[in-house]
Amino acid sequence: MKITSKFYITVPLAEIWEIIFNPYNIGKTIPGCESVELIDDNTYLSLVTIKVANIKARYKLISKIVEQYSPFRIVTYTTWEGIGITSKVSQSTTLQLYASNYDSTEVAIDSELNLTGTIANLTARIMRAKIESIAEEWSQRLKALIEEHCQPIENVSVYLASL
Repeated sequence: MKITSKFYITVPLAEIWEIIFNPYNIGKTIPGCESVELIDDNTYLSLVTIKVANIKARYKLISKIVEQYSPFRIVTYTTWEGIGITSKVSQSTTLQLYASNYDSTEVAIDSELNLTGTIANLTARIMRAKIESIAEEWSQRLKALIEEHCQPIENVSVYLASL
């Protein structure tokens, strides 16, 4: 399952990189994230609870940074292991930053997910809708986090007064 999202923000690319590269900041943006723990320089453990229809599932996420091109691109590979359920998700995510101009940045997110196990088999359509909803919420929360840490640059009109 492929999920894509993008948004534009009037914050310089370098400032955004500092915010999103902090795993604790990213943990704040993931819907249902309870905790984030640093395992090593490139690996993080997160606990996430997701409600799908009438089923509430708790997952242990292990995310590993597999590529990093500061300050433009980061690629992570994440495995979601269901706690107490036989369900797994593997996810590859690319977060790409593009400088639109000197003070504006496009944030593009591409994820490829593979679902297996009980929940995936029983609720495939519902899971797809839920994952799309989570991806959209994550994108909105990420934008809000950036705006919270950086004051977006306002459009400023410059004019010359006659002397």
